[in-house]
Amino acid sequence: MPKVSVILPCYKVEKFLPLCLKSLSKQTLADFEVICVDDGSPDKCGKILDDYAAEDNRFKVIHQQNGGISAARNAALPFISSPYAMFVDSDDALHPQALELAVNAIKENKADIVWFDAFCFHADDELNKLPTYNQPPQIVPCLTSPLEFYLVKPLWRRNKSEKMTGMVWNKIYRSDLIKGMSFEQGLCISEDNLFTLGVLPKVKTVVHLKALLYCYRRNPDSIMQTLNDEKVAKNLPIEMNGYIKLQKRIATENLAADKNKLIKKHIASFFFKQFFRPYLKQKRKWIKQSYIDNLLYNSELDFGNLNIRYRIPMFFYKKGWIKLARLSAI
Repeated sequence: MPKVSVILPCYKVEKFLPLCLKSLSKQTLADFEVICVDDGSPDKCGKILDDYAAEDNRFKVIHQQNGGISAARNAALPFISSPYAMFVDSDDALHPQALELAVNAIKENKADIVWFDAFCFHADDELNKLPTYNQPPQIVPCLTSPLEFYLVKPLWRRNKSEKMTGMVWNKIYRSDLIKGMSFEQGLCISEDNLFTLGVLPKVKTVVHLKALLYCYRRNPDSIMQTLNDEKVAKNLPIEMNGYIKLQKRIATENLAADKNKLIKKHIASFFFKQFFRPYLKQKRKWIKQSYIDNLLYNSELDFGNLNIRYRIPMFFYKKGWIKLARLSAI
């Protein structure tokens, strides 16, 4: 049994894919598998993956019709056969010691998740600047419950590197924690955030491995770099629906009251910041009053734990005092 299962979705990245695959094959931890998913890529990705798998039996390939990154990751999840799992994007790369250092950190600290830092690069030769870790990097445990650590921003966490983001590609997970989970399909961004929020309530221990182990490419053609208003307008309602489904699911999982409260507050805050306030300020013309009213009045969300400065404009709106609602929606 391999120690780590790496999930690698691929779509229209033939220019970058060889470097990504090479960075995986050169890992100092040799005992791993890579579950590659050719997500109906119209270029040579499928052939590149098949050729690699023919030379290295640690690489396995799934071919499917294009369904997006969530569908590609979901296709790979049932094939995880290792105690630990990781997600890598196919235009990125891994530090040669990434799997070894991360697996050691998660085992030695009996952690559920280890997260590590990222090195941003534009050109392949920039990877020559990566440090070599001759001594074990510093490991920092989160000082509160993992869910609270992720959602709450205490004053002491001023350094951005100390913030555990929702991205899945800079983490290694205990595989049993993500069994049965899936990524919300139809999203072009933020699918990671939903997945992370779904797994953290089950997590007891998270550690931060302070090492530049993930190599994130600044790809001008990536989804994040080509994001526009049209994509945001399509994405946000799907994301909101994903949060509502998550809230319904966790209601059946007997979570501790404080965890339930944190998640409900986060989801309600998302609605306020991404829909309600932009609607009042008329910053997103595509948000309809019927959509706002449906979520406000049909009790899909729990606004009881929201900060008072968020609840005040909602109160004014429900009273029909729209001008006061707009003025108070800061």
